[in-house]
Amino acid sequence: MKKYTADPVAALRPGATRRSFLKSSLAAGLGAGLAPALGGAAFAEASFPSRPIEILVPWGAGGGPSTISEMVRSVAQEEKFSPQPMVLNHKPGASGMIGAALVAARKGDPYTFMPGGGALLLQAVTKAFDIHPITGLTPLALSTLDSSVVVVREDSPFKTFDDMMKAAKKAPRAVSIAAVGGSYSFDDLTTKVLNLVIGSELNQIPFGGGAEVQSAVLGGQVDAGSRQLANAITLIQAKQMRALCVFDPVRNPLLPDTPTMKELGFDYSYQLPRAWFGPPGLSKTDIAWYDTLFKKISEAPKFVQWVDSSASLNKYMGSAEFTDFINQTMATFDRLFKQMGVIK
Repeated sequence: MKKYTADPVAALRPGATRRSFLKSSLAAGLGAGLAPALGGAAFAEASFPSRPIEILVPWGAGGGPSTISEMVRSVAQEEKFSPQPMVLNHKPGASGMIGAALVAARKGDPYTFMPGGGALLLQAVTKAFDIHPITGLTPLALSTLDSSVVVVREDSPFKTFDDMMKAAKKAPRAVSIAAVGGSYSFDDLTTKVLNLVIGSELNQIPFGGGAEVQSAVLGGQVDAGSRQLANAITLIQAKQMRALCVFDPVRNPLLPDTPTMKELGFDYSYQLPRAWFGPPGLSKTDIAWYDTLFKKISEAPKFVQWVDSSASLNKYMGSAEFTDFINQTMATFDRLFKQMGVIK
């Protein structure tokens, strides 16, 4: 299993496959990220924030992390929750690890934060990435919980999950499924669960973002896709895609005809946290400012309406409560991967 490190020096050494990929991206961002830290008291300002804040998105444009980041940016600006503007900066690659490494390297810098969730926690559980979401970053807040669904094109021959199971059992990798990221992304977790319940390996095709996954499904390049409902709901409601199953503990009101995995006879349920992390070493004052920011955003009418329409659950947690949530969720993922035999 390849590992990615939060140590920028180690990350730039040649060696493991994909290290060169990390190298180019880290080299582009570490200079700007580390320069303020070298200034010593650069962050000890009388009033925070006094300049623009960067939302560093570790995924491509058009997917879930990008969409919720843009919503947070626009609500904060329109409601004047921040005296300074927020600017989105996409740094996709390596299942979000490149962007997370950039944020982790900006120790003590409150002018950078990132969206993060399931993939970050899974990578820590499986030791695929050396950055721990609590000690290597600063948990700021949880905003929403999102539903995982398996989708197909509306005219797919797979009318039910059972149809897909039967096709997949004919031969390993007989059914292709698009997913965001590579090994140990959140979509990878869903694919591994599907492999377990079907009893045969799906042909997982990794993509850089959710929009690419949906394009591949709609274009017929793949048989199915692993998606988050918040991103797929528009296409589902437009009858361009159809959900075969959902991993929620109970049926989602927006998918009344889509069975849960539990209803199908498989005791697997989980939801993707969409949350926010800052660099390590932030002050209590900085963390409190972000606590207040995300609390206000969670209650803003525009955000509430967006969450409701996107089939997500508005679930604000401040830094302390969110840290407890991370520990509990990672324990759940640990048990799940051990059950699959992925980790010991």
